[in-house]
Parts: sequence; C-alpha cells; structure tokens
Amino acid sequence: MKQTNYLKLFSIFAFLVFGGVSCWATAESLHLLLASWPKIFCYLVAVGFFVVASIGTKLIVDSLNQKIYVEGRTGKLIGGIIMVLIFWLATSMPTNTHTFIYRNVISERVNNDINVTMGYLEDVVKNTVNEENCAALTAERVAIVKGYQNRLMAELNQPNDPGSGPRAEKILNELETKYGYRIERYRNNGNNSNLREVNRAVEFYNTQFNDLIENTIPGYYREKIVRPNETNLEQAVNAYEALADLKEKIEAGKTSKGSSAGNSVDLNSAEDMHDIVIPRINAGYQAVNSNHEMVRFRSGDEAKYRAIPVVTETQRMTSIFEVWGDYMAGKFNGHGFFWWILLAVLIDIAAFIFFDIAFKKSEY
Repeated sequence: MKQTNYLKLFSIFAFLVFGGVSCWATAESLHLLLASWPKIFCYLVAVGFFVVASIGTKLIVDSLNQKIYVEGRTGKLIGGIIMVLIFWLATSMPTNTHTFIYRNVISERVNNDINVTMGYLEDVVKNTVNEENCAALTAERVAIVKGYQNRLMAELNQPNDPGSGPRAEKILNELETKYGYRIERYRNNGNNSNLREVNRAVEFYNTQFNDLIENTIPGYYREKIVRPNETNLEQAVNAYEALADLKEKIEAGKTSKGSSAGNSVDLNSAEDMHDIVIPRINAGYQAVNSNHEMVRFRSGDEAKYRAIPVVTETQRMTSIFEVWGDYMAGKFNGHGFFWWILLAVLIDIAAFIFFDIAFKKSEY
C-alpha cells in the first residue's frame, strides 16, 4: 500500500501560499500601473509569470543535480536561467517590491502632495505673496518717512535754536526731492523761539507726517498691488476645494470598506487612485503652475510644479519604473526600501524551494 507523502503535500500547500502572496503583490502592482486593465487580467498575468519563473528555477535545480537524469542538461540550464531572469528578476520581484513599498508610503506621499499643494493654492487665493510684498514696501517707505519726521522733530525741539528754521526747511526739501512727498510749511508769527509757537509747529508737521504714514503711503501701495485674474482665481479656488474634499474622503476611506458610495477613497484601490486622487492632485498642480508668480515655493518645489508634463509625487507612486528610479536616486531613504526588496526576494525564493520539493524528480 502506497504511503502518503506528507512532505510533498506540505510543499504544494506552502508553494501555493507563498506563490499566492507573490502573485497578489505582482497583480496589485500591475493594476496600479495599468488601471484600465480588468483586475482579473492582472492576476492571470501574475500567476502565469510566476509559474513560468517557478518552472525556470526547477529547470536550473534539476540541471545542476547530477544524481538525476536530465535530457539536454545544458540547454535546460540556460533556458531556466533566461526564464528566471525575465519572469522573476525583471518582473515578479520588482513588482512585488513596488506593492510593498507603495502600501507603506502612499498615505504619506498623498497627504504631503495634498497639503503642500493646498498651501500654495492658499497663497494664490489670499494673494499672500503680493500682500507680503506690499506690506514690505510700505514698511520700508514708512521707515524712511519716519526718519525724516524724527529728524525734523529733533530740529524743531533743539534747545539752542528751537523752531522752524533753514535746517528744518532743508529736511523738508530733501524729503520732497528724493521721494516726492510735499509737506506744507508752517507759517509762524516771526518768533521761532517761542515755546507755544514751537509746539504748534511740531503739531502741524506731525499731523502731515502721520497722514503720510497711516494713509498716503499704504494707500499708494495697495493700489499698485497685483491680483490674480478671475479665471486663474476661480481655478485655484476650485482646485483647493477639490483637494479639501479629497482629504475628507481619504480619512473616511481609512475606516470604511471601498468607496462605492462616493463618500470615501481607498488609496490602495487603483480605480480610486486613477479616477479620483491623481486627477484632483494634478489639477491642483496645474492651478499652482498657472499662478506660479503668486506662489512662494519651498526649496526644489518650483521645478516640480512647473514641469511639463506634470508628474506628481502621488502619480509616481503608481508606476513601478518611477518608484524604482526614485529608489536609485535616494528618494526613499528612511523608508526601509531594502527591507521590502529582501522580503519580496525571500517570499519568492521560499515559493521556488517548495515548488522544487513538491515536484522533485526521483534520483537514480
């Protein structure tokens, strides 16, 4: 009576488990990259590729095993190596790593994209940069005028020669010549040294200087301030509101299953990413680009937001090629990318080992 080969049964089961995890990760990665494909197609491709890669490893192991008979040993070794290189090293392993790092990082990347973009759109909506420039120019000119005011007051109140004399006139002429501010002259009663007359002159000139500082100068720069045109402003407002709504839906998606009701967004769903998340963030980037002169960019952000075509950090995460390119460029430092590579490799190697054990040829 034939005994049950429990090792073989366990190896088949283990192969299915490890292979299933690998195929799931490959299919998820493919679906993120090719969201227009039906998900079942991605799973069929993933399973097909993994089975071929498993067969390739089996051919390599059998070809190197001198204890069993293998017809065309060298050819099968070469064929197995090619199959492993194409269907595992170039396909299964990179896609698996992509899925693992994507799920670990995507929430951070999306939130950062949304928050930074909303901050720049708020600059546009509130006209922050031009308002700050206006305030800076106003403060600079006010400081200059206050300097002349202080000089004039010191001259009027000096103990040795009080009152409005030639030196005071020189200060006022200088202010008018350099900056165009005309100050009406005080007409005294001919006694500049009289304390009451001096106080009247001080009050007379302070009234004019204070009006310059509080009204004339701020009003001048307020009139000169640049404002976004209605079309660009509307674009920025709409993009900001869409991103604010997206933030709420992402938060709702963390505690709900799926987004069929339209009230939540799942960042692990390729459909939600390509139909909702990426278009809204792209629209935000484009609105920032359209109003870039009204945005104060953080270091390195201007090139990203003004690139043609726009490729957001969020959109890059859905692409196997962009993610691996960013890894090579050091953009995933601190996110344990190497650990996810190692995990992907170990899962596949475990599956290959169990596949070999399950379908091992009998020795001579």
